Amino acid sequence: MELAVAVAQEKLLSAHVDHALDLIALVNEDVSFPDALEIYTRLLRLD
Repeated sequence: MELAVAVAQEKLLSAHVDHALDLIALVNEDVSFPDALEIYTRLLRLD
């Protein structure tokens, strides 16, 4: 059971990283990296 939870957590983290990087790439000409990352975490209430 612990292994299944660990695998699920890893996949979720990987998805968050992919989506955050997509957002950062999308807005990189207008928003700094730290600000874009903050926007992502705020939108998903991850902070």
